[in-house]
Amino acid sequence: VIIEPHCDGDDSYNDTDGFDLFDTSTITQTLLTNPQTNQTQSLDDFSISYQYVDDNEVTQNSAELPNPFNSNTQTVIATVTNNINNSCVISKDIDFVVNPLPVIKQNLIVVEQCDDDESNDGITLHNLSEYEELFSDNYQNETFEYYNDEALSIKIDDPTNYYNVALEDLIWVKIISENGCERISKTQNGDDRLQIDITVGASQISQTFIDDNNTLYSICDDDFGSAQDGVSVFSRSVLQDIVEKLRGSREIFQDQNIRISLHTNPDDGLTGENPINLDSDFTNSNPYNQEIWARVVNVDITTFTCLGYEKVAELFVEPRPIAYPASIDRQCDGDSVLDLNSQDGFFPFDTSEIINQLLTDPSTGIKQDESTLIISYFNEDGTEIPSSNFSPVFLTESQTITLRVEINPIYPNINNPQGLCYDETTLEFIVDDSPEVGVPNVPEQCDSEDGVLDGQGVFDTGNLNTDLLAGQTNMELNYFLIDGAGNETDLGTSLPNPFNTSTVTILARILNPDNPTCIVEEYITFQVNENPVFELPEEQVYCTNLGSDTIYVTTPSATYDYSWTRDNNGVDEPMNQFSQNLVISQGGVYTVTATNPTTGCTTSKTISVSESELALLDYDDITVYDLTGDGTNRIEIQTGVDDLGIGDYEFAFNDGSYQDSPVFEDVEPGIHKISVKDKNGCGIAEIMVSVIGYKYFFTPNSDGINDTWQVLGISEQFQAESLIYIFDRHGRLLTQIATDGEGWDGTYNGSALPADDYWFRVNLEDGRSFTGNFSLIR
Repeated sequence: VIIEPHCDGDDSYNDTDGFDLFDTSTITQTLLTNPQTNQTQSLDDFSISYQYVDDNEVTQNSAELPNPFNSNTQTVIATVTNNINNSCVISKDIDFVVNPLPVIKQNLIVVEQCDDDESNDGITLHNLSEYEELFSDNYQNETFEYYNDEALSIKIDDPTNYYNVALEDLIWVKIISENGCERISKTQNGDDRLQIDITVGASQISQTFIDDNNTLYSICDDDFGSAQDGVSVFSRSVLQDIVEKLRGSREIFQDQNIRISLHTNPDDGLTGENPINLDSDFTNSNPYNQEIWARVVNVDITTFTCLGYEKVAELFVEPRPIAYPASIDRQCDGDSVLDLNSQDGFFPFDTSEIINQLLTDPSTGIKQDESTLIISYFNEDGTEIPSSNFSPVFLTESQTITLRVEINPIYPNINNPQGLCYDETTLEFIVDDSPEVGVPNVPEQCDSEDGVLDGQGVFDTGNLNTDLLAGQTNMELNYFLIDGAGNETDLGTSLPNPFNTSTVTILARILNPDNPTCIVEEYITFQVNENPVFELPEEQVYCTNLGSDTIYVTTPSATYDYSWTRDNNGVDEPMNQFSQNLVISQGGVYTVTATNPTTGCTTSKTISVSESELALLDYDDITVYDLTGDGTNRIEIQTGVDDLGIGDYEFAFNDGSYQDSPVFEDVEPGIHKISVKDKNGCGIAEIMVSVIGYKYFFTPNSDGINDTWQVLGISEQFQAESLIYIFDRHGRLLTQIATDGEGWDGTYNGSALPADDYWFRVNLEDGRSFTGNFSLIR
């Protein structure tokens, strides 16, 4: 069961007691009727009882509700019971609601509004809603309607923007509660209708109030740069200052019922709409120049009197200059002719263009008028930097300074509590640590140090990075190979160790990774020096018979220092000679070391000197086989070391060709020359050798050929004391011939003997003797 709410007094004569009359005639039927089938249950089967509070505040239980039912707001409990089984019961709540009417404090509000122009024509703008609080304390939860006629047929559509009829006007009012209950009079159906009686009079605020009270105020724009919009927040003390000066301008404004409101435009100043909150800071709504209008009213119980309406102040928002972003390249410590210390963290920055950057719009290129500006500089710690110390060169360590641009005021006669309007930006100076390069320890290498003469050296680079970085841990090191065209080949952050290379110059570049322009470069030459080049024979023969010999170093490619050693049973024994060539007096293994006096590189070569000598040839070394009886003579030479010596010999007979054999076969009798030559060039030894023999015939015919007969191999030098006898076939001694003579001429006592065979006997000086025969041929 749903009962429509009533407004107090709808069906009763009292509209303030909270009671009204309700029609309850259909409630029982509604309770017993199924809304889906529209079938009604019989009261024979069911009974109903109601529990309610009557108008005397007594709780009643009844089979029926009174009709009409005089009730205030309450919940009635309806209980339906099955008559056959009274344990079958259901209860329902029925809500009766009596909504109160608006409570009226005063039915007539007298309004004396200020005229809005100097002509005082009696017509001005009103905000009728401003008076609602005088009608009702609950006005904020109620709806007000305004009409120009008593019958409420001519409604004022915009009560906040209402111009009155000239001089005097009467407005009729309807108030509607939030539950839709209306009042048009203070009492039910009374003659005390709700009305606003309007009159218009002149403002009592002087038109020269601003000049008289110096109510001009300025502050700087809250925003900066291109975001400036002429809007700023004024301290509430500014508003309070205006109000205090208003109160002090007229004695009547100091009355306790006086209400002063400030507004941002004249219309709101007339109507009281949108008053400025005097307890909060104020943000201007009109950019750069905000008018402040005052409304002074006297609010009495039934009267609303406007005492003043006038523009009472102007608020100015001073534009700020723009500090455009400025930047300066980060620098490497010491990277300037003016920076004499590359490790102190300070750098003389060229700041000659900073002001242009600071004042010039980068998008348009337009520069602010520098003559109206004041530029200041502040260190990171807040201390001010004198302008003379900042430009054109600013010596600083890494820091972010503040650049402040202030502008001369547009309104110099108006005090700005903020001082000069300014904008700030920051400028970061970065002085990056410049790398240092240590002294690399890369000794020059000699070609031969890797054991191979190939122009390659082996370099120990194990400490090279450490040497170059010299303790720096925040730097990066790279190596580069530079070709003849200046092209770089990146070799990485370290070189191989060991580093096998020919002579090459490597660029070591150390940079600060925070600023790759901070670099230091060191060219490192890996110098592979040539070892001394010269010629030395591997072998040489020393002839002991010559007394001394010389080992010659030939075709040296430069001037070197030389030292010599001789192997003495596995120990290199220094020779006290330091010339290119070595004079020796014995054989052995000699080593010469040539040293380049500039590079210290050495080359050592070894020569094996074997000893040899001239053959020590004497007759003890020679065996002559003659008078052998078979007609074959030979000469043998003993070649042992104890015989001829230590040389390597070859042999010649009678200046003939040399042969390796020390034996000469089929040697004819006579005096012969034996030559023994050392193959190593130590000389030729010669000796005359006698081979004893004789001719088998001779022809003494004076032709100079075989004219005499003599034993061959005998002379003054050989077998000189030998005896030679010649006999005829009968054994007669014909003659004894001298060993040093030409021999027998075939005569006897001066007479030529006939051709025949003759006999001889020889007793040699060496003790041998032999006989034989020969023929004389005529």
